Amino acid sequence: MKNLRVKAAAVLAIAALPLGVALPATADDEPQITDEQIAKAQEEENLAKKSVEDIEKELDQLTTETGKLEIEAEQAVVNNNKAQEKLWDALDAFEAASTRAEEAQYAVDEAREELGHIAAAMYRDGANASSAAKAAVNGGSLFSAGAKARAYDVLGKDVKRDLDTFNALEEVAKTLEAEADKKYQEQEKIAEEAEKSAENLQKKTEESKKRLEEISAKRDELVKVLAQKKGETEELVNKQREQKEEAARKAAAEEAERIRKAEEARQKELAAKAAAAEKKRQEEAAKREQARLAQEAAKKAQAEAQAKKLAASQSKKTSTAASTTTKKTTTASTTTKKTTTAAVKGTSTKKTVSATTITSAKKAATVSVSGSAIVAYARQFIGVPYVLGGTTTKGWDCSAFVGHVYRHFGITLPRTTAGIRSAGYTVVSRANARPGDLVWWPGHVGIYTGNGRHIAAVRPGVGTKEGALYGRPVFLRVTK
Repeated sequence: MKNLRVKAAAVLAIAALPLGVALPATADDEPQITDEQIAKAQEEENLAKKSVEDIEKELDQLTTETGKLEIEAEQAVVNNNKAQEKLWDALDAFEAASTRAEEAQYAVDEAREELGHIAAAMYRDGANASSAAKAAVNGGSLFSAGAKARAYDVLGKDVKRDLDTFNALEEVAKTLEAEADKKYQEQEKIAEEAEKSAENLQKKTEESKKRLEEISAKRDELVKVLAQKKGETEELVNKQREQKEEAARKAAAEEAERIRKAEEARQKELAAKAAAAEKKRQEEAAKREQARLAQEAAKKAQAEAQAKKLAASQSKKTSTAASTTTKKTTTASTTTKKTTTAAVKGTSTKKTVSATTITSAKKAATVSVSGSAIVAYARQFIGVPYVLGGTTTKGWDCSAFVGHVYRHFGITLPRTTAGIRSAGYTVVSRANARPGDLVWWPGHVGIYTGNGRHIAAVRPGVGTKEGALYGRPVFLRVTK
C-alpha cells in the first residue's frame, strides 16, 4: 500500500508538470513532433493507468474490509445491548437480594430488641428470664410471681425461636446478596468489555470509511490525470500526423509542380515541333500548289492554242453547227456551275456538322451517380502504386486513377489534368462541395471524400491514398 501511495504521488507530480511540447500558434516556426516525445507521453499515460488500476484494487480491498468492520460493529452493538440488559437484570437481582437481606436484618434486630425487653423485665422482677420477659410484656398485671415466671419462660422461647429463624434468613439473604453482587460485578465487567469492543469497532469502521474516502478522492485525481495524459498523447499523435500529412502535401505539391513544369515544357516542345512541321507542310503545300497552277496554266495555254487551231479549221462550217455547238457549250457550263455550287454547299454542310460535333464533344456530360458510391468504389484502390503515365491498377497517375473510377459509372473523363479542367464541368465552392466531386490543382486531380479530405494517386513512393485537402483546390461537379 505504501508503494501504491508513492506511485500515486509520482503520477500526480508528473501531472502537475507542464506539457513537454509547446504548440505554437503558427506553422512556420512550429517544431516537429518526434517519436521520442510521443513515447514519453505514452509512458506517462501508462504509468497513470497502472496507478489507477492499483488504487482501484486497494479501493476494492478496503471496501471489503470496511464492509466486514461495519458488520462486526453492528454485531458488537447488539452484543453490547444484550450485555447491558443482562447487567440491568443482575442489578435488579442484586437490589432484590439487598432488600431481602435488609428485611431479614430488620426482623433480627426487632427480635433481639424484644428479647432485650424480656430480659430487662425479668431482672426487675427478680425472676428467671421467661418470667421477667412475660412480666415486661404484661407490665402492671396482677399475676403471681410463679405465673409471671412461666409467662416469661414461654414468651422467651417463642422470641428465641423467631430470632433463630430470622438469623437463618439473614444468612441466606446475605449469601444471596453476595452472589447477586458478584454476578452484577461480573456482568458489569462483561458489559464494559462489550461497550469497549463496540466503541473500538465503531472507531475502526469510521477510520476505514475515512481512509476509503481518501483513497476514492485520490483515485478520482488519478483518473483525471489519466484523462489528461491520454489527451496529451492524442494531441501529440494528431499533431505529428498533421505534420506528416502537411509534409506529404508539400511534397505532393512540389512533385505536381515539377510534373506540371515538365509537362508544360514537353507541351511547348511538342507545340514548337508541331508548328515547325505545320510550317514545313504549308511551305510544301504552297510549292505543290504553285507547281499545280503552273501545270494548269501550261495546260490551259496548250488547250487555248489547240482551240484556236481547231476554231480556224472549222470556221468554214455552217452557222447552224456553230450555233448548236454554242448551245451545248452553254449547257455544259451551266451544269458545271451547278455541280460546283452543290459541291461548295456540301463542303459547308460537312464543316458545320464537324464543328457541331466538336462543340458537343467539348461540353461535359453530367450523369446522375451517387457521390457516396463513387467514394466507396475509389477507396477500393487505396495502395495502388503511382506510375507516371500508367493507366492500370498495377500503377497509374492521378488523372488515370480518377478516369478509371468514373469510367466504372459510365462517365469518360479527359486523360490529362489540363483536359479535365477545360472540359466544362461545373465549378462549385468548397462549402458546397460534396463527396464524389473532383478536386483539381494545377497538374494534379483527385476525388473529394467529404470532411475536408480527398483520395488520389499522390506521387511515386506514396501511391493511391486518402488524406486531407491542402492549398486552394478547384471543386468540379461531374455528376448530378
